Amino acid sequence: MALRLGLDAQGSDLSVGAYHQGVASRLRARGAQVQLGLDASAPGWPGHFRAADLVVAHPAYGTQLAYHAGPGDMSAAGDDDAFLEQLHALTLNMREVTATGGHYVVIIGDTRKNGRYHSYQGDLLARMPRTELRSVTVKAQHNTTSARQAYGRIQWDAIDHEYVLVWRREGTVYAALGACVRQARAAQASSWKHVVRAAMHRLGRAPLREIYEEVARDAPEKVRANEHYQAKVRQVLQSLPDMQADGRGVWRCAAA
Repeated sequence: MALRLGLDAQGSDLSVGAYHQGVASRLRARGAQVQLGLDASAPGWPGHFRAADLVVAHPAYGTQLAYHAGPGDMSAAGDDDAFLEQLHALTLNMREVTATGGHYVVIIGDTRKNGRYHSYQGDLLARMPRTELRSVTVKAQHNTTSARQAYGRIQWDAIDHEYVLVWRREGTVYAALGACVRQARAAQASSWKHVVRAAMHRLGRAPLREIYEEVARDAPEKVRANEHYQAKVRQVLQSLPDMQADGRGVWRCAAA
């Protein structure tokens, strides 16, 4: 599209197979800068390109369909967490190549595999600076593998859409990383507040020992991940305006 509009174009792909070699040759012949064998989620990827006003990626979708493109292949990440780490790294790399004031765009869909639905776009939006987000568009997804298969009785509709996520770069990459960290911390703190408040709404009034036990029953994974979770619970109790100390080591919910 850039070439049709008479614009400078540059791009890369991880694959180095015959098909991609042919496409790269045709694009280079028309003046585009194309590099194959580059992992777009790797730290050094931005150094291969000039700053651009628009950077677009349409990455593989987790483990939904394996492309067997070798090391760095996002479709071979192994699990959703590993895939999301690569997807986040890729998007930050795209942002670094984008000129200040330019836009970076990721086209990504949702997946359902073995009965589990996963919204990759939702996770990516949560990881990127929300102040830079400009648009989320839902578009039809064509030529999907599932559309060529016949299914028996299914509870939910087949996934035939994907999302176009558009951000506008503001400031340095360090500012973006700082925003990502602050958002993650805020989400974590909000989650702890939700858990503690829910426990207190059930207990009404209770000593810390019972509050710890209730929180551990509600959020065992958060408790296992934080060896100092009891101190965290006390910190959250002190920060919530609707919780009040009611004697030594005893708290009550003001709404109780």
